[in-house]
Amino acid sequence: MKSVIMGTLFIIAIFGPLFYFVWLGRARLNKSKRIINRVANQRKLRFTERELWNDRGLAIDPVKRMLIWVDTSTSNYTWNIINLTGISSCTVIHTSDSIQLNIIQTNRAIASETICIFDTKTDDPFEHGFHQLLATRWKDRINQFISTKNSPSLTPRRKAA
Repeated sequence: MKSVIMGTLFIIAIFGPLFYFVWLGRARLNKSKRIINRVANQRKLRFTERELWNDRGLAIDPVKRMLIWVDTSTSNYTWNIINLTGISSCTVIHTSDSIQLNIIQTNRAIASETICIFDTKTDDPFEHGFHQLLATRWKDRINQFISTKNSPSLTPRRKAA
């Protein structure tokens, strides 16, 4: 009987912290997911593409051209909705301490929006490469929404006679 109790305590001591960290990671992702869902319901948005990692998340509504960014790393979480209809460019700002997306808007009161993808203060330095790829992917996706009004239009081909 004594060996069964000791074995059970040993198993709990080994696997308990592992299960706790898995639960904690999922709870952090679910918090970002709940915020995105709540904003989508309130604003009648349909976020078809989502990316959730650590304490942050990005989602995009391609029909209404809206992007939401969520950061739950602090006790008072922040989120921001960015209208992608009037953007002129999106670039990745890569420094030694952070990776950020800079969305430059035209004809807006706010000239640019900055989204923090990676920060050495809160993120694991070994995940730097993952965050770099993530930032590049979202930069390419956001740049697809740049208005092509100023680009030369192609003339349609004539019908064969």
